[in-house]
Amino acid sequence: MIKKGLVFCLLLFLVPFIVNADLKKIISIGSDNMDYHFFVIAGAVIDAQNNVFVCDSRGSFVRKYDGQGRFIKEIGKFGQGPGEFSNAISGLYLEDDLYLLDNGNNRIVEIDRELNIKRYIKIERPAQNILKYGDRFYMVSRKGGQPFFEIGIYDRNGNPLKYFFEHRPGYLEKVELSKIGFAVSFNYSTIAMAIDRETGEIAVTFQWPGESIEIFFYSKEGQFIKKISVDHPIKYTFPEFRLKGLHSMLKFPDRSNLIMSRTIHYLTSSRLLLEYWVSEFELDKAVEEKEYILIIDKSTGKVAHKEELTTKMGIMDVRGNLICGASVEAEVPQVVVYRLSI
Repeated sequence: MIKKGLVFCLLLFLVPFIVNADLKKIISIGSDNMDYHFFVIAGAVIDAQNNVFVCDSRGSFVRKYDGQGRFIKEIGKFGQGPGEFSNAISGLYLEDDLYLLDNGNNRIVEIDRELNIKRYIKIERPAQNILKYGDRFYMVSRKGGQPFFEIGIYDRNGNPLKYFFEHRPGYLEKVELSKIGFAVSFNYSTIAMAIDRETGEIAVTFQWPGESIEIFFYSKEGQFIKKISVDHPIKYTFPEFRLKGLHSMLKFPDRSNLIMSRTIHYLTSSRLLLEYWVSEFELDKAVEEKEYILIIDKSTGKVAHKEELTTKMGIMDVRGNLICGASVEAEVPQVVVYRLSI
């Protein structure tokens, strides 16, 4: 019933870089069968029993699958009422319960692991993603009228307690906040964050890094701890022509690249896993995309492992040694779970 087509496979590539490493695929989920068909996977998480929970923004549903990838239950449809979700779902997080970020309805939906909705929590502004530690939520959002992103700490009822993170990529200091400058700053100041499930420590990085990958660490209360700078695996300087306005006003270089740090995750308390995309351009046309995972030593900022992937993927959850991601290489999007042993 479950389609076993092409999915991203890391096993062949990980072993040469990490001693005694092994990455084994556990399950892949996704087929033309309606119980396994996805449209736009907005979040996928896994629990200690290997149950997989998936939210789909276009389908406005949440589903549960067991450790063998078998369908168990689905809830949700498009709408604003009880049991309904918008098509602007942008995140799913698993602690004791599931927490769905339903931006279109300005709320967090708390759902137990049997997919019973427990309560709705109103929020004051849309957010990019959602994390939870103890009785607090953490979400990346943008203050109205400002192009830059910050992290909000909210209590269990969605009331804001604190906003933090005022760092900017260095190259944006050269951009004036004109109409074009506002759009440029909005596009290139986005951030990704992760939380250590044991301590509540928060790691934040710019999705569009400059000359180095900067990772900022905060306590669970939003107090700054430290910053590390990680060297790019390739020689890279942010292409300044991308900051200068509309395409008709630009002269593009013959060749350039653009790097994105798509997501960041705690692999362990001492190591981070970073998704790292490199787009190669000829003039203004993207001609090649390469995707890597980087495993970073948190104390030194050194890249302990660099891995080029052969297919496009998106890592959505890392829980202990389990990596849960989404692949769009096949006709139907798929959720794939791997077990990483180091």
